[in-house]
Amino acid sequence: MDEIRETQEPQKQSGFGGRSILTLLACLFVFIALSGNGAVTPALNAMKTGLWSDIPATTITLISTLPSLTAIAGCLVTGAIAGKYLSWRATSVLSFAFYIGFGVVPAIVNMQDFYATLVMRAGFGLGMGMLWPLGNALVLRLYQDAKQGVVLGWGQTIQSVGGTIMQILGGALAAIQPQYCYYAYLIAALGLILSLAGIPKLPLEKPEKKEKVKIPGSAWAFIILLFLGMMFVMPILAGTSTIMAERNFGGSAFAGIVTSCYTIGGAVAGLVFGFTFKKMGKWIVPAGYILMAVSMFIVAYASSAPMLAFGLFFAAFNFVQIRPAVYSLVGASVTPAQMASMIGITTAMFNLGTFLATYYMKACNAIFLGGADSVVFPIICSGVLYAVMAIIVAIVFFVKKSKFEAKSE
Repeated sequence: MDEIRETQEPQKQSGFGGRSILTLLACLFVFIALSGNGAVTPALNAMKTGLWSDIPATTITLISTLPSLTAIAGCLVTGAIAGKYLSWRATSVLSFAFYIGFGVVPAIVNMQDFYATLVMRAGFGLGMGMLWPLGNALVLRLYQDAKQGVVLGWGQTIQSVGGTIMQILGGALAAIQPQYCYYAYLIAALGLILSLAGIPKLPLEKPEKKEKVKIPGSAWAFIILLFLGMMFVMPILAGTSTIMAERNFGGSAFAGIVTSCYTIGGAVAGLVFGFTFKKMGKWIVPAGYILMAVSMFIVAYASSAPMLAFGLFFAAFNFVQIRPAVYSLVGASVTPAQMASMIGITTAMFNLGTFLATYYMKACNAIFLGGADSVVFPIICSGVLYAVMAIIVAIVFFVKKSKFEAKSE
């Protein structure tokens, strides 16, 4: 047989949205693993002083940043194979296997060589990248209408909580020994088990060779919107500690507390996304971007630490309203066979926006300040650009009234 077909699982009446509780947990657990880089962040200084004192600190940060690059390839892999050439369950299990295997190896073998560790981190990033689009794509494939928005929102909250869990675990383990931080990735073993038990059998949806369905331009437009949105939000995360120091708001420890308000804002946004998306639908996107502009200006001109904390909270709240809405709109714009590919591309572009944010900030300062080093000016630029994006999207939505719709009711 050159094509394996899996039988459609009948809809269950118990559980949530016609799916079992195990299915819901399997989908949500994917989101916990998406913040895996947080496990190594608390250990970077210990690695510098205890393992690789002869290596520049900026080079050691590759331990944290390299997975974001290889994750882009992982996103595209999942988009190419999930639900078409490999079942959703098998793709999930394979992704978790890469994530756990490459993630934990440096701890198991007590890896001392920096470049060997980087190879393991590249493999880990591939696994993490394969998981990135999987969570959203599974929700879009398994849940319908309002339940879809609710589960997407929960996923965003779980992702924020997962980042906190990974940071706490990584920091506690690194306090014993720097390499032990990688043991935090063993939490993903539960995700692998849930994938086997909870992801139902679904038919493969290989695209017909004779029929080429064109991907609508609207799907690509939403992908670009999310890419730009991610790139424009990064200056407030990169610049918070500097702003606090320059304005005498507090030291590094207090900066960590203030920055955590961004995580809290994202978690709260995920909890209410199902309700807001049901009420607003596609209009969450332009409304979210105009409020993102307000958030940027609050952060840029904050006169106190509480005001800065509120700006970060408000930015995360609005951005996490936009992100799952874009995933839902992209999913509604394409065929089931195209969904995994488009969600994979969307997530890859999201990661690319994170990576390119450094160059965006440098470009803002180079073009408008002659290269002067400023953390505030890129934030102001982002505020202006968010407002422009909101206006453009709103105009397009008014002109194309029925084109951009997702199942939010």
